[in-house]
Amino acid sequence: MDFLALFVALVTVLYVSGKVSRLEGRVQQLEKEKLGAPMHPSSVPAGNTAVSPVLDNTPPPPPAHTGALTTPAGVQYHQTIPPEHSPFAQWLKEDLMVKLGAFLLLLALGWFVSYAFANDWIGPVGRITLGLLMGVAFLCAGVWRIQKYVHQGGIFTVLGATTVLLTIFAAREIYEFFTPLSALALMFGTVVFVAFVSVRYNSQALAHGGLILASVAWLFTNAPAPDVTELFTYLLIVLAGTLWVVWRTGWCMLTFLSMLIAFAYSLPFLSGSMDPASQDVALMFAFIFVGIFFITNIISLIFRKDGSYAQAHVMTALGTGVYLLTWVSVAASEQWQSLLYIAWALVFMIGSYIVYTLTANHIAFYLYASTSIVLIGAATAAELQGAVLTIAYTLEVAVLLIVAVILHGHAQLVSRLSLLFTVPIVLSLESFVSSQWRDGVMHSDFGVLLLIAVSLLTVGLFVNAKRQSNDDSSVLTVVQGLIIISAVYWVSLVWLVSHAVFIIDAFATTVALVIYTVAGITMFISGKVNDMTALRIGGAVLIGLVIARLLLIEVWDMSIAGRIVAFFIIGLLLVSTAFFKKVAGEKEVPTTNLS
Repeated sequence: MDFLALFVALVTVLYVSGKVSRLEGRVQQLEKEKLGAPMHPSSVPAGNTAVSPVLDNTPPPPPAHTGALTTPAGVQYHQTIPPEHSPFAQWLKEDLMVKLGAFLLLLALGWFVSYAFANDWIGPVGRITLGLLMGVAFLCAGVWRIQKYVHQGGIFTVLGATTVLLTIFAAREIYEFFTPLSALALMFGTVVFVAFVSVRYNSQALAHGGLILASVAWLFTNAPAPDVTELFTYLLIVLAGTLWVVWRTGWCMLTFLSMLIAFAYSLPFLSGSMDPASQDVALMFAFIFVGIFFITNIISLIFRKDGSYAQAHVMTALGTGVYLLTWVSVAASEQWQSLLYIAWALVFMIGSYIVYTLTANHIAFYLYASTSIVLIGAATAAELQGAVLTIAYTLEVAVLLIVAVILHGHAQLVSRLSLLFTVPIVLSLESFVSSQWRDGVMHSDFGVLLLIAVSLLTVGLFVNAKRQSNDDSSVLTVVQGLIIISAVYWVSLVWLVSHAVFIIDAFATTVALVIYTVAGITMFISGKVNDMTALRIGGAVLIGLVIARLLLIEVWDMSIAGRIVAFFIIGLLLVSTAFFKKVAGEKEVPTTNLS
């Protein structure tokens, strides 16, 4: 059932991404309106007598392609020009020669040291000392260069820190000069220096490099066996340092990178080979990490009301949910899994709702409300299975959408959330071909199909009732999709029920086709009376399918008596539509008397 939870997470990502994209577009529109607003007369200084009262109607020249936007009042606002390439491509393009040179220089130094080692030019202590001195020299060069050229200085700083870490790793691996703890302390001190330099000189790329170096430092200690408590305590220290950088700079992507690092280090412990005591300790640390990621992301969302770093916030929130889902499903005992999912879903929901009530921050509420939905779905999958699970998912989605209609009332929100119906629809496919239909009607598969049909139709009518004229076309598409899928379920139910109730197959088919014909005629006439094109087309399609079934299949399968009865009843029903012309508002054309 973990696949179902991940599928719900995928649907949630699509919904949240669309929601955040609309919020970003709204923020950009408000910024443009603010930049394009003319300066209010009261903003002109009263003592400025050089302003002429004569207005110049000459249109201003088009602005040059610079980073500033000039308004008619002469005030300049700086605007960020979007890059033409991805952030990584932009980073790689800047000072490319310096990056290549640093890489080649690192290779040359490595080969030189290897050659010197092979020829015994330098003793073990001298080799390690030389490596540390070269690393410190590059660090000093980086600090000196970063004062004028931030990017180039960051390259030298990362080169120096990498040299120090590789030297300490060689000292541990080859000569065992340091203990694992002392080696880790030296490497961590180097990484802390890199983080301090990144904050001091406002280099986000350098901060990312320092975090990556901190994440691999543990691997360079050559520890005999990974201890759960020691490893996760080190990761907790790295996370605390990262949060300090985020607090000083606001670089939210560091939080997401920290979560990825914690997830990567967790993979060896998720194989299920740990002893119960270590498993409980690891799960406790996982809960601590989840709480830290949640609080950090919420605080960042509160202070960043302009929608910046929205992508980092979305990835952190959804990644935290997947991280929690993975740890609980693997490390927690089965009798506690559903309770843990529900508990964390309540934490996310209540926390985001408190933030929403205090700050009116919609992004935080949408993100963690979606994460809570995923966790509730996982809790349901942990407790139920089969048809009961499908019924539970259908009820949860239907209740969620009805509550969204009552509390929010926005058709676009409800229409996107309705995509969650995909999960119970996929699970219900086996109910169409279940062997229980041979024994009658009153069974779980009938309840599954009936509940989904009613839920889809109800939600579709709800969303259509809340739909407004300014909603985009996707809302109408979702409404039509829900009603069409509901119609498919109703048609299938009629066919399955008729063949389960009546023993004679030909008689059951005739009953089903008659019901289809009556329903199609009712839909067609109702669509004409109420001027509803979709309803009229649906009725016509249903009648057309009945005629096609009669002429292509039943005419060969039924006996002569069955064909007479079926064709007579359905033909009589279709002919009877001639008497509904006046009801439908059509005018009869009088005939001309030629006599």
